[in-house]
Amino acid sequence: MLGQFLFDSAFANGAYSHSFGLESYISWGVVKDASSFQKWLESYMLDIFATSDGAIYAIACGLKGKKLSLLKLAKVANSSMASAECKAAGISMARATLKNTEFMHDEYASWYYKACENDEFCNPAIAFSVLGQNMAVEYAYSSIKTLTQNATRAIPLSYKKSSELLHINLDLAKRSADKSMQIAKSFIEKGFFSLQLLDENDLNKYHLFSTHHELDLGMLAHEKLDFRLFMS
Repeated sequence: MLGQFLFDSAFANGAYSHSFGLESYISWGVVKDASSFQKWLESYMLDIFATSDGAIYAIACGLKGKKLSLLKLAKVANSSMASAECKAAGISMARATLKNTEFMHDEYASWYYKACENDEFCNPAIAFSVLGQNMAVEYAYSSIKTLTQNATRAIPLSYKKSSELLHINLDLAKRSADKSMQIAKSFIEKGFFSLQLLDENDLNKYHLFSTHHELDLGMLAHEKLDFRLFMS
């Protein structure tokens, strides 16, 4: 039930929505129907979400209470984002999420809300982690749901086709969450976050915060769109 509350697309997070590069692909004519959107969505969830937001959430949940590690994680995660617009969007969503849930904060969440006065430490995945633990699949599915809603309006897609996509991608949410957990595993086992703690042979070192360059370009191009297909 808490997952339904936190990750529902109608959650009062400041009514801020971001297409994370989808509009660029639509304007280029690359994403134009349900099939091409599905291909883009799978790439985004497995090559961007799982290695960034998903992994950040999993690490933060696994290191609950380790305040210094949490701040290091947020700072590095925000620094790894190539798109200034996406970074600003994440900071806005994190602050709005924490502000609108202040009534349910414990000491840990209240501490992080205070830390988020500094942009460097303000990250949406970490904001969700301090509010609810171990809901990686629900978190991944919330991104799928938001992006599918965006595609419904922007491509556009029929409501029937969108419903079909939401059902089909229940498995994509699990695959994305599983990949996030695998990336986070080494950090959780060590019990703290540091970019220096992994062995050179640990493949996770090369997966955390890694992104798909083509999708990164889509996000950067989003900042220079001549028009927006919907408010974001």
